[in-house]
Order: sequence, then structure tokens, then C-alpha cells
Amino acid sequence: MRIPYYTIVLALFIFFSACKRQDRMADKAPDKAAMILQNLQGAWNLVEMDGRNVHQFNANVKFVDTLASIYSGCNSMSGIKVTTDDADHNIAMDCSLATATLVGCPMKHIEGKYFELMCGAYHLVQKENVLVISTITGVELLFTKRRE
Repeated sequence: MRIPYYTIVLALFIFFSACKRQDRMADKAPDKAAMILQNLQGAWNLVEMDGRNVHQFNANVKFVDTLASIYSGCNSMSGIKVTTDDADHNIAMDCSLATATLVGCPMKHIEGKYFELMCGAYHLVQKENVLVISTITGVELLFTKRRE
């Protein structure tokens, strides 16, 4: 049984068209979720937590690629997987595989709440040097970009 030549030509045409389409997709600009993560890169100092001024605790968060490290001024948590979506600036911080230090801290009630809120992050708004991360219950954490 012979395969007609036009069937082979048609199959090759479809194959090469698909390859070209993938090349064009690879050349496309990065998606909005990737841009959100890119804009977060660097260290951010915690200024307010749930409306209270807490800058004196020297707490911060540092984003590197898709990971975050949280420092409370005493203890730290690192290896936190960060994901965003491109529609509504939703954010998720997966702390399940993070590592943490456990040193006794004088302000442990604030530290525990800070870690809990960051691991429960749900939404973010970032404009220039200000970052607001909020939980699903509406509690907000206000950060300013650290000058490095």
C-alpha cells in the first residue's frame, strides 16, 4: 500500500507549522504573573502590620526568583515558595517546606503573628517602593523597599 505524496506533504506542513508557532510563543513577552514576581525581587522592610507601626522590630521579607525569606527581627523562615496569578494580583506563600530558626524573642507575640500572616498571604499591591500584602481576612502588612 502506497501513501499518496500529498498526505506526506500535508503532514510535514502541519508539523513545521506547529514548530513555528511554538517559536513565536517562546518569543512572546513574559506573562503578567512573571512580571509581578520580577517586580517583587529584593528586600522589603515591614512598616505596619494590621494598622500598627512595627518598623522598630526590623522585620523584612526578601524575594529571590520564586522564593521568599522572612525575617522577624529575631528569627527567620526561608525557602518559602511564592506564586502569583496574573489576573487579580493574588499571591500564595507556601510555608510547608520552609526552614525556620527558633530563638527566644522578646516580642514573640508579634513575630508569631507576622509569620502567620505572611504564610497566609492572599493579595498584593505593589507601587514603586511600597508593597501591601493582605490576607484573605483583610489584615494588611505594609512594606517599603529597602535601599541596597
